[in-house]
Amino acid sequence: MTHARGNVLNTSLDLTPYQQLGGDGPLRQLVDRLYDVMLSEPDVRVVRDMHGDDTTEIRERLFDFLSGWLGGPSRFIEKHGHPRLRVRHRFFRIGESERDQWMFCMRRALADTPMDASLRDRLEQALAQMADYLRNDSQSSPGCGAASCAVEQKPAERCGC
Repeated sequence: MTHARGNVLNTSLDLTPYQQLGGDGPLRQLVDRLYDVMLSEPDVRVVRDMHGDDTTEIRERLFDFLSGWLGGPSRFIEKHGHPRLRVRHRFFRIGESERDQWMFCMRRALADTPMDASLRDRLEQALAQMADYLRNDSQSSPGCGAASCAVEQKPAERCGC
């Protein structure tokens, strides 16, 4: 099977992760499952509280972001501009515990969403790297905890975050 992407003809081996997943339907299932787990698991209270009781908007934002991030339609950029993940998450304390709670929910969502095992493994690894990248809190970080503040040793009142 072949398909056109841009001006290049690709084989099915060159499908984007979005296409490998199956498009919007399975992606929506993944996102909904993530937040369903987050809302039902008592052990992820901290990360759940960051998202609030009504997850309607955040589900849509994550769906839009993952769509483009996985090689599908760039919905998030069209609606909100560049994702700037660290900037958008700077108001939330994200340490190892918060990262691990979010990944617990995502791993459950990945496990419950039908997909090829190799795709699931690749997505889990990539999402874990992204979750780790969003960490902005550590015991030794001055200021807001963002990496740029920690590197430049800026006090909280001058961090610019």
